[in-house]
Amino acid sequence: MIDARAQQALIEAGRLYHDNDLDAAETICRRVLKGNKREIDPIQLLGLIAFKRNDFDHAMSCYRKCIGIRPKDPRFHYLTGKVHTIRGDLSKAVEAFDAALRCRHDYQPALAWKSVVLERRGDYDEARGLLGPFIKSGVEDAEMAETWARLELHARRPEAAVAIIDRQLQKPAVPPLSREVLAFLKGRAYEAAGEHDRAFEAYRVANDQLPANFDPVDYVRDVDTLIEAFSSTALAALPHGSDRSSLPVFIAGMPRSGTTLVEQIVDAAPGAHGAGEIKAMESIVASLPEALGSREPYPVCVGDLTQRVADRLARRYLADIRKLDRNASVVTNKSLENYRQLGVVALLLPGARVIHCRRDPMDTCLSCYCSHLMPKRHGYACDLGHVAIAYRQYERLMKHWREALDIPMLDVCYEQLIADPEGVSRQMVEFCGLDWDQRCLRPHESKRFAMTLSYDQVRRPIYASSVGRHQRFAKHLGPLREALGETTI
Repeated sequence: MIDARAQQALIEAGRLYHDNDLDAAETICRRVLKGNKREIDPIQLLGLIAFKRNDFDHAMSCYRKCIGIRPKDPRFHYLTGKVHTIRGDLSKAVEAFDAALRCRHDYQPALAWKSVVLERRGDYDEARGLLGPFIKSGVEDAEMAETWARLELHARRPEAAVAIIDRQLQKPAVPPLSREVLAFLKGRAYEAAGEHDRAFEAYRVANDQLPANFDPVDYVRDVDTLIEAFSSTALAALPHGSDRSSLPVFIAGMPRSGTTLVEQIVDAAPGAHGAGEIKAMESIVASLPEALGSREPYPVCVGDLTQRVADRLARRYLADIRKLDRNASVVTNKSLENYRQLGVVALLLPGARVIHCRRDPMDTCLSCYCSHLMPKRHGYACDLGHVAIAYRQYERLMKHWREALDIPMLDVCYEQLIADPEGVSRQMVEFCGLDWDQRCLRPHESKRFAMTLSYDQVRRPIYASSVGRHQRFAKHLGPLREALGETTI
């Protein structure tokens, strides 16, 4: 047992964790652990901190230590299951949730997340069997309601999906994040029912709940700074990584532009590993000022790049992705930040290749607006005018990269991919230096799990119903059309 002073320190660490001051919370936990290395609360909190940082290896290590100390506590089996889920290892996730339920058969978090995994891997009947008693008795929590609504949509019962969502949204204790997710799901349900006016209103209400944290002036200024820092002149004068490894392929594009489908197709080729939305390059970019000992923030600090640091950071990225698949000849990264970071990619990894995904601007912007994107990263998405601004800046930045960078870049048009899947897929596979395989035409059959908003879409054969989606909402999109104006990519 820890003393009262250490207990009070852990309470403060928990507060700091919830305030997102992760470094301070970690410092307190490690200080407490110096007095008792088997004290479970600080170890668990270190796991939660690591999880929040997307450091899933460390999170898993912490949770396993907790299981070793207290093997009959369902919380820690449940938390390891969450890590397995995020990593896409759904079989191990189910095993972990089952272990939690053996500790306590009615442990609701494990029941809820097990049903999430079952729904995501297509085991709809089993998920229904798990959730049914809770739904019938009206004691489901928000996560259960979300999964049940998705199950109703899979069963083509959008009205039933709306009913369970409304029942949950009437509860005042529903957490804000769950309330946001359910509100967007309600729009999707109305859209599935063909009620596009009600769907658009639901999406509007959902977006109105999100924090308004987008400043168009700052956003444009950020792109200006990127273009200046990575001008052709600046790039020519800066050192480039010495390793010309062809292992990394970056899939870049706006959210909702087809990046998940493209990665799923490439992943089906022999020798390819689709890593998903990994944060390896984002982590490198975030650490650049410190790595360079620069007083300038990113991207201005790039002017201080040295050959030694370029090679060290390149080795770090290549080692990170090599760990994901020791035998792959290509590892794809489809982080949504990729299109903003191609300048760093070109400097550190001159052997890398880029697949740039394009989609009709109206469809792209509408789909961003109708999706629950992370507000802190994609604050533009909750306002159609702001989405248009973000799209035009993306367009401007991609034009600059094409002119300034000397790494290979393949443009893939979503609409062309849908119209000619074999022709475009062969082009992508060849561009990546891979051998063709007919499985690339059946990405929905892949056992790989896509941990993205599009996870349920890539389980279906390639379909055309999303092409021209904006036309079904035309009466609501005049301001978006006007704000977009003429686009150039």
